[in-house]
Order: sequence, then C-alpha cells, then structure tokens
Amino acid sequence: ENPLVQEARKYKSAEEFVKTRGESVFHTTQPDIFSIIEREGFKPNKEGKLFFSESPDYSKSGGLFSASKNAQVKEIILPKETKLLKITTRNIEELGAEFEAVKKINKLGSDKKTVKFLEKNGWYKMNNTEKNVFIESMLKQHGYSGIRFVDALNFGGFVNIIYEKDLIKNIKTKSQLTDLYNQSKGISPELK
Repeated sequence: ENPLVQEARKYKSAEEFVKTRGESVFHTTQPDIFSIIEREGFKPNKEGKLFFSESPDYSKSGGLFSASKNAQVKEIILPKETKLLKITTRNIEELGAEFEAVKKINKLGSDKKTVKFLEKNGWYKMNNTEKNVFIESMLKQHGYSGIRFVDALNFGGFVNIIYEKDLIKNIKTKSQLTDLYNQSKGISPELK
C-alpha cells in the first residue's frame, strides 16, 4: 500500500492532510501534460529542472515559464524535505541565474571570485545540460534540492527551480493528494 495513503488515514479532512504535506506553490503547463502528470507524476524537463512560482497569476502570465494561452495552472505541494537555496537577485538576465547560484552556493562573495571559480571548473566550455548537472551536484553537496530566486526580474515574488530528480518524482498536485486521502477513506473517484 502507498505510504501516503496510510499517512492520510490519520487526518479528518483532505484539506488537513494536504496542508501537512508541505508548501503550496504553482506550476504551469499544457492541459495534455497535466493529464500525464496526474497519471504518472512529475518529471524534470529536458534540462533536468522543474519550475514553480508562488503565484497562480504570475505562473499563468508566463513569467519565466513558457505558458501559452491554453496553459493551465495547478497547485503543487512541495514536500517538507525540499530545501531551497534562497537567492535575491534582480540581474538574472545580466549574469545568469546559474552564475548567481554558484556564487551563493560557494559563498564566493564577488563576481570576480565567481568568474575565477567557474573558469577553473570549465564552466564556459559546458553546454546547458552540463551546467545543470554541475549546479545540481553543487547543490546536493550542500544539502539543497533547488533554488528559490526571490524578487526575480522585479516581479516581487519568487521562482523555484528544483534540480533534485528524486524529489521531483515525489512532488504531488493538490488533486493527487486529495485523491490519496479519499482512497484512504474508501471514497471512490466516482462518488466524490
């Protein structure tokens, strides 16, 4: 039996169960992709990442995501064990989000030190996938699942980028958690 179903039995309502699972954030994608997510769970994008925002409005607007007019926004619950490195930056486009992440992860302090560190590690010869692997390994070394960019591009909120593939597989939508709660109480999907 699914451990989440067992856990859900302890709660009086689906809302209470969902609330205990972790932080509520939002993800935007196409309706056909959400159908797959509901059946099979989340998977990282081709670069090994998964993006979220704190606001359904920002998420729907596209923000840092590629949302089309048909895109849907779903509430996602980040598991409690999610540990995000917080980076306050307004210059993602100038220096690059990854540059700021490397600087913060290694506590390098200055752009000059960061450039030297990146040069030494072959950063400027890496393709995007290699850069993501490099950042993911640095985050893991320091116990982080991903990055939370606070006040990114002046929109006044945050954007989450999750790199840890095992964690991505455990992220659930609010509706998935509600279904697990209902399953724990013997409520079939047709009776909801």
